[in-house]
Amino acid sequence: NRPLLLSQLTTYGNCKPHDLGIIGDDSIEMLSDKLKNVLWNDGIDVIISTGGISMGEKDNMEQVFVEGMGGKIHFGRMNMKPGKPTTFITIDKEGSNGTIC
Repeated sequence: NRPLLLSQLTTYGNCKPHDLGIIGDDSIEMLSDKLKNVLWNDGIDVIISTGGISMGEKDNMEQVFVEGMGGKIHFGRMNMKPGKPTTFITIDKEGSNGTIC
């Protein structure tokens, strides 16, 4: 998924994709720290993740974004192929204090 997404995003006007690589799901704190850095320190406006939001034991993205960063789920577990389950979450960077669970 990563090579295709990076290739597609590069074709859009002023979109400058940053490949964060694979972030392990062994530790929710490690995942939280990486995402906190990206959103609050690196000036990134959009995060596209291709994993970690499903229903598995180690799918922690929803918890990190919603509980830890005050994110709002607009829709989740949308039954769409390819790419299911799809979830859309927004975080108000102005209204959030940047605290991660």
